[in-house]
Amino acid sequence: MKTFSKAIDLKRSAIFLSLLILLSLISLTSLNAQLLVQNLLWTNPPEYVMDRDFAVSNFGKKVFCMSFAGSVAQVVGMSGPAASKFAAFVDPCWNRLVFLENNYNAIRAYGSPGSGNDQFSNPLDIEVRAPYGGSGTLLTDIPYLIFVADTGNDRVQYLRYFWAQPESGLQHQRYITNALMSQPIAIDIDNDGKYYYVPGYIIWVATADNLLLAFVSADGSLLNSYGGTGSGTGYFDGITGLACGVDFSTAANDGSVFVADSGNERIVRLQRTQGSILWQQEIGYPAVFVKKLEVDGEGNLWIVHKDGQIHKYTKDFVYLGQTGSAGTGSNQLDAPTSLSCGAGHRRNGGMMVCERWGDETGIKGFTIGTSVKDSYADSYSMGSECHTDLKFTLGDYSFVTAAIFSSTGAFVKTIADNLVLPPGVNTLGWDGKSASGTTVASGIYFAEITAEASYENYFTGQPSAIVTDTAWFATCDATCTWLVGDADNSGAYSIGDSVYLINYIFGGGPAPQPHPVGSGDADCSGDVGISDPVYLINFMFGGGPAPQCTCEDYL
Repeated sequence: MKTFSKAIDLKRSAIFLSLLILLSLISLTSLNAQLLVQNLLWTNPPEYVMDRDFAVSNFGKKVFCMSFAGSVAQVVGMSGPAASKFAAFVDPCWNRLVFLENNYNAIRAYGSPGSGNDQFSNPLDIEVRAPYGGSGTLLTDIPYLIFVADTGNDRVQYLRYFWAQPESGLQHQRYITNALMSQPIAIDIDNDGKYYYVPGYIIWVATADNLLLAFVSADGSLLNSYGGTGSGTGYFDGITGLACGVDFSTAANDGSVFVADSGNERIVRLQRTQGSILWQQEIGYPAVFVKKLEVDGEGNLWIVHKDGQIHKYTKDFVYLGQTGSAGTGSNQLDAPTSLSCGAGHRRNGGMMVCERWGDETGIKGFTIGTSVKDSYADSYSMGSECHTDLKFTLGDYSFVTAAIFSSTGAFVKTIADNLVLPPGVNTLGWDGKSASGTTVASGIYFAEITAEASYENYFTGQPSAIVTDTAWFATCDATCTWLVGDADNSGAYSIGDSVYLINYIFGGGPAPQPHPVGSGDADCSGDVGISDPVYLINFMFGGGPAPQCTCEDYL
């Protein structure tokens, strides 16, 4: 009997060792694959790439000698694939503009070297606006407005593009010149709280002499001048970009103007009133970014880096997140030089990034998504009733739907239905009652939160991201009874749990039950991975410890 027992032990050891080696090999393979996965705040990779093949087929040669800055716009009142979209880029090397005309149907060039009409000398920045016709009605005679920092000619050029008449192309209107405007290097547009046409627009210009100038677009008259060279409050040392509130959004258009003060390694927020410009606040920022800054329809600030990253802040410099990395692959940027969002208001959230490219890189369009994370729920007694507060963090403005389910997945009640909520921490309440109004039994429940991006995909007109998160919780006086690591919810540990987990991780099988994380998280790491079935096998056959956490740790 002892010999037979020892043979069984040796057989078990051999099985355990084989499984452990197999799982270890799977683990190494999986690890290499998982290293390529990024958990991004904005979920969509670039969706539109104008690469070398596109350029050659449309232009017969490379499009840019050096693309340096770009701007995009969209006519209000139109959305989806039929919307009128326009994008224009400066090419300082060949002294011209390149633009993707109405709905990006074709790519064109405009301008030549020189100082006359339709000519440029080292253009370094561009801004495009799509004016609004009355209460959102489209007027075919209202064009896109295009302003170009014509640096070598010490002027800002004002052009028009009639979206309803693409065959007419870009049309020169006039120049804005001023004795203070020495080499305009960055430009942006503020509509001064007005929603209509030219008179409300203010053209902001940053010069090589570290001055900020504000001009009235209608006649080119100077409103304000601010700055000078230095390092203290009110001074700059090498401005590389500026951004202000965009049209149609009163939340964004509050008079804030952001300046990338590269030489002083900071970003400054100014406030413009009718009679003056006031220094509001600043944040230290490494001088590794290149122009330009951008403000989206909610007033949030975006910054593009040389290292391929795009950072996002609130207008008060609260960090919101980042996306991207250096490279030429998906969700990567190769020497980005500028970024621009669409018409500016919240339902048109396309973000286009311009790279300094020749034949081998391109212009990539992003769409602004959202995220929902850090979801959890607290239950507490209120008199004779049990209430639950559901808290979660949104990455951006979102349409939120939230519902309560039992531990078995049975629907209980919807507590939010397409509710618009802002970025940051949000709270929803549940009164402990079902959809029919009856008080539910004490027990284990979970909330499912779905956030649909309030931005549309710039290229399809569909929501740019729809994401879901889950929060499990115990109601008042309730306790959980399921076993951590008991993936098949059998009530006991067995080899079947390891098989279940392997099938889930590698075979697309169902998630652990009843809790999608805790029921499979045998090593109590906070997620489910290949280390969990290895942990269970070691526990059952190798004398290792049992799972060291309980189901309450996941509520």
